[in-house]
Amino acid sequence: MNSLPELRSLPPASARLCLAVERFCLRRLKLPRGTRLVLALSGGVDSSVAAALLDRAVGDKLTCIFVDHGLMRKNEGDEVEAAFAGRGMKFIRVNA
Repeated sequence: MNSLPELRSLPPASARLCLAVERFCLRRLKLPRGTRLVLALSGGVDSSVAAALLDRAVGDKLTCIFVDHGLMRKNEGDEVEAAFAGRGMKFIRVNA
């Protein structure tokens, strides 16, 4: 298993937790054929890490939906979208 390069910059306990979650997603998340997943992406650290790990585990079965409700900091919605651009993920941005 190739670990995420970003893990090297984390404290050891945090890196171990990320790897454990990744292992769970890869080994234990067995989806029936044809199953699709939807992840509500807030743009925060928790949902962003969940999106990255799930994408590694299930690939094109995952669709991330980010609802820009207009209450974030200026341009923060654009930053969230840019962070996921170019990763090949199915990413939908909804401006509410």
